[in-house]
Amino acid sequence: MKTIFIIGKIGSGKTQLCSVFSDYNAFIINCDALGHDVLQDKEIVTKLIKHFGDTILKKNGPFGENEISRSNLAKIVFANEDYIMVLNSIMIPAIKEELLEQISLTKKGMLFDFCVCEIPVFDQCLDIANLANEIIYIKSSKTDCINRCVKRGMSYDDAIARWDLQASEELFEQYATLIFENNGSLNNIENFVNDYVLRNS
Repeated sequence: MKTIFIIGKIGSGKTQLCSVFSDYNAFIINCDALGHDVLQDKEIVTKLIKHFGDTILKKNGPFGENEISRSNLAKIVFANEDYIMVLNSIMIPAIKEELLEQISLTKKGMLFDFCVCEIPVFDQCLDIANLANEIIYIKSSKTDCINRCVKRGMSYDDAIARWDLQASEELFEQYATLIFENNGSLNNIENFVNDYVLRNS
């Protein structure tokens, strides 16, 4: 089984690329989804409230009074670069631990040809980059990335702020073993994945 990390800026098309890979006997691990799971951990929630206050909690949440509102948390964190560092110090270790466990279980199961991991904060995962047999950098222009984010419902200013705060394109290129230029065409993505699978089967 080949382990693949998908990296790139917000709105670059990482999730769509992973979705296409899922049609080719690939197990998909989405680190954003792992982050959602981590937010259910009582210890993590306690640390977040301690640092960012109880305004990050949902009012009348279905899972109890200590349910984190991701939108409230984002409004606070992405307005301050120091807050992002604090958030990462709390969340990233737990997310990486879950990521490593899922990769290990997928390898042991021997049911899939590929384990494809969507890594949204790659600069926080450089210490595990060597676990990947392939690191695919999906590259797209800043304008296209921002437009995709806005189409998904994110505000323009929020999208710009998040794009600017993410790892540099130079870092992605430094670690990438393969670069895919996403022009926004689903057919382009499908052709890329199909060619990749044929070369690596």
